[in-house]
Amino acid sequence: MIKGVLFDLGGTLISYRNVDTVIESILLETKQKKLTRLSIQELIILYKKASIAVTHSYIDKRFYLHKNLFLDIFKRFTDFADIEADNEFFKWFSQRHEFLLIQSFSLIKNARKTLTDLKKKNLTIGIVSNIDNYMLKQILKKNEIEHLVDFDLSSESARSCKPDCKIFEIARRKAGLEKSELLFVGDSMEHDIVGSNKYGILNVFFSEKNITAPLQTGKYYEKPNYTIEDLSDLSSLIFELNR
Repeated sequence: MIKGVLFDLGGTLISYRNVDTVIESILLETKQKKLTRLSIQELIILYKKASIAVTHSYIDKRFYLHKNLFLDIFKRFTDFADIEADNEFFKWFSQRHEFLLIQSFSLIKNARKTLTDLKKKNLTIGIVSNIDNYMLKQILKKNEIEHLVDFDLSSESARSCKPDCKIFEIARRKAGLEKSELLFVGDSMEHDIVGSNKYGILNVFFSEKNITAPLQTGKYYEKPNYTIEDLSDLSSLIFELNR
């Protein structure tokens, strides 16, 4: 019987719809600060190239801080773009990137309704996210959903990043439930689905329409137990599982 639901955050409850706009804004500011002759379109291509390269180098790490991942992507981008950058410029990027990302994140359609419905059914609700502590807390606060979950767990706090099993085990302990009583909902095949399969809990794949999860390599893929098209379908799925 399902007694608790663990949600990924980005791409599952929080939309990635504005992330590309954030990156474009930072690259435009970079162009203005560094007076590079490269066009904004060329800078975007180089940033995507850097993101792919660095993400592949991180995929098998059991733990990392996301601020370091983002900074390494930007550093690789400056190498590709032949932009001279010092520590002050990298510090500017980290602060600007974090601020703009937090401001860009909003709830996915039916996220609040789904959390409220599950809460009314007395299910234990947790958020388990590959994210650093500060950003997680700020996103929850901005979108006013702290009161709708029983706990949240960042990869920084767990010292473990999905698909590593440690973060799932810590989440299970926080929920106070057995593996058989938990359901994991996420949008990343190689973080959420591969990780929850490996750990041994049921999972549901949900991805916002026309939005692809960022920081994916395509290296790992496993079939989810269930797939839903809308978060509002989750309550009926749990009802069927508990019949």
